[in-house]
This record gives sequence, C-alpha cells and structure tokens, in this order.
Amino acid sequence: MTKRFRRFLPAVALLLATGLLTGCSTLSSPTTVSVFDARQELDALMDYTVGAVNPKLEWASDPYSMAEDKDDLTGKEPGTVTVYTARHLKTIVGPSKAEELFSAVEKRLREKDYRPERTARSLTVTQGRIYFNLENHQDGFGVRVEYGPAADPHNSTVFDPATPVVEQAVMSRGTVTDPYWSH
Repeated sequence: MTKRFRRFLPAVALLLATGLLTGCSTLSSPTTVSVFDARQELDALMDYTVGAVNPKLEWASDPYSMAEDKDDLTGKEPGTVTVYTARHLKTIVGPSKAEELFSAVEKRLREKDYRPERTARSLTVTQGRIYFNLENHQDGFGVRVEYGPAADPHNSTVFDPATPVVEQAVMSRGTVTDPYWSH
C-alpha cells in the first residue's frame, strides 16, 4: 500500500462504519404516524370497502378509541397507541346475501393489495399496521379496524380532542330493510 492510501484508510473506515451504523439504527426504529393520519387511513379503508358495496348499505359508526401500547419485555409505554373504531350494519342482510357481501368486501380488499383470510363467518386482514375484520355476528354484521402504532397524542400536538366523533353505535340487530339485501 502506498503511504497516501494508508493515511486515508482510518478516515474511510470511520465513514463506512458510521454509515452502516446509521443505516442499521434507521432500520430498527419503528416509524409512527399521527393519530389524525391513522384515523384518516381507517376512514379511507372503511369507505373503500364496506362503504363502496352496491347497492348501498346503512352503517352506524363507533367513536374512535385509543389504547396505549406496552412493550412486551419491559411493560412500559413506548410512546405509541393503537387507534381503532368499528361500524355496525343497520341494513338487514338476508342469509342468501351474506356471501355476496363477503365477496364484495373481499374483492375491494384485494384491489388494495391486502390478503384477507376467510372463514364461514368472517373476513380478516392483519397486514402491516392494519387490522380489518368483517364478521357476521348473530345480531348482524360488524366491522372492526385498527391502526397501530400511531404517535402517542399525549406526547405530540397532532391529536385534537375537539375533533368531532361520530355518535356511538350500539351493536344490535339491523333495523333497516332493503329490497335487495334483506331477502
């Protein structure tokens, strides 16, 4: 090796090591989004899936809720929350139309590159930050969505407690009859 190269070798090694360590720390640190952005993403997913079923169905929405996430190892809050909400179907869906509803929502999820898992009474997606579940309960259909982790609203200014929340829906048997869905 030449003297010039030996003189620059420690500086080059330091730069490479710093770059690699920075890259590793970026990969290992989870990124969070604001609670507002999480709510918008959940609304968009609900509107794109269950809100886009034709003929239109009537839904009642629960308010948004948040649960503080805990680190499994330490039991302490890492400064993130999971945002969740639910919608309940008010339209009565007859037994012969239940499969059609599942298929319509499943098609919309696949269009957004989600990979839903299907059982006889539910359609579930657990992918990335999103949890989506459409379930046919004894009393009617319900959808629950979650988004996590989101930035803890207690540690940031992105959550506005004055944001209007949709009136709380009560999971009950559908009461709205529809000439198409209710048969």
